[in-house]
Amino acid sequence: MDTSICIGSNKIQMACGTAKNGKVILDSVETVMLYDETIINGIVTDEVDFKNAIEKLIVAFPEPAMKDVRITIESGPALVKVRKVPNLKDPQMLEWIKGEFEEGEDKLIYDYMILEQDKTEGDTALICAIKESIVEEIIRIFSNMDISISCIDIGLSSQIKFVHQMKITEGKTFVILNIDGQNLDATLYINGVFKMVSRARLLSLQGTLEMGDEIDKEISKLVQFNYGEKNSGEIEFIYFSGMSREQRKIEENKNQEDAIELRNISVDALEMVEIKESNFLLGDYLYTVGNLFKK
Repeated sequence: MDTSICIGSNKIQMACGTAKNGKVILDSVETVMLYDETIINGIVTDEVDFKNAIEKLIVAFPEPAMKDVRITIESGPALVKVRKVPNLKDPQMLEWIKGEFEEGEDKLIYDYMILEQDKTEGDTALICAIKESIVEEIIRIFSNMDISISCIDIGLSSQIKFVHQMKITEGKTFVILNIDGQNLDATLYINGVFKMVSRARLLSLQGTLEMGDEIDKEISKLVQFNYGEKNSGEIEFIYFSGMSREQRKIEENKNQEDAIELRNISVDALEMVEIKESNFLLGDYLYTVGNLFKK
């Protein structure tokens, strides 16, 4: 059994389970809310509150759950691009990726995941960069709490890993809207493969129609991008993830009013996730569960 922890801007989530052959068997899940500004753009600014949240998870998940933990950092602080990549071994590939980002004053850590393989035109990959200081801070805090880490991923990568296991999304063009506090990641998949993410800081109060209007603007950006890609198919449906109770009011309104179909990822991935809790909503734990997949 593996343990996955997702660090968001206003909460920390944890899931214990096993992912194998495109299916996840979950033992249990838990969410602990954080104070405002405990984490700002991936940086822990209130270490006491952060550690208190982890301690609550330790109580909920006693040993050995807190060994070799798989960490997901919500994607906000990471820089991401989709690129055709050369056929190189890992050290050379990471050096090539380095040239795709401007490092500036902050030292960056680089990584990538293959999205599509093509021997003729070259593989397509998601390449990313994140401040080394953010990763080092997470490692330091967890190490001080005697929690070992097996990997650190970004939220977008965890989302993609889960989606690529879904049969219903194969060959489909769709959007996933992930709301983390006031942060919105709107991701576009074309023909079942991730193509782009649009990020925004939502200014309106959660659950209001004004927030719905802001989300609509981000969806419009993806519609225009999809059109500009000369994709033969229009965006077929939308998934929401990471939502609070207040934000679900928006989901309900959009389901009634929008032309693009709103689908429930918990229903579409029902056969992929096994858990005893009857009120479990996959959309609330998409990034956390996604990082249980190791490829």
